[in-house]
Amino acid sequence: MNDSYLNFVNSPFGARLARSLGIPKPEVLRRYRADRPEFEGMVALGAGREPQLLDALADLVASIGVTSVAHESAGAWVPLANRHGLMTGRFEAAESGSKPNSRR
Repeated sequence: MNDSYLNFVNSPFGARLARSLGIPKPEVLRRYRADRPEFEGMVALGAGREPQLLDALADLVASIGVTSVAHESAGAWVPLANRHGLMTGRFEAAESGSKPNSRR
């Protein structure tokens, strides 16, 4: 489906005009295609004290085929993900008030 407004406000001139007028600039939606993965990017995981669904989650992440990163609260995730053959790693939440990608 062709959307003239969407195409206009996502063009360089249209984007400047939309920004100066304060009108919305909708995102271009990704359409399903059988030859492309359904999901892209990473899955970020955290967990409570006694996570009970990590095995099922590992199966789901494996079926989707995405990379995962886990917070320290999901300490059991990395070994479990490795057993499932998943690409995974750890992440640390940014401290409150700190800027993203800032170095200390």
